[in-house]
Amino acid sequence: PAIEAIPVKNNGVTLTGGAFNAGATLVVDYQ
Repeated sequence: PAIEAIPVKNNGVTLTGGAFNAGATLVVDYQ
């Protein structure tokens, strides 16, 4: 399956290029 990520910024914050940290929670449902 494909995994997509969309950056979401807070109001008043400008996104800039460069190094960044990210966290994610992956929920997998299988039978």
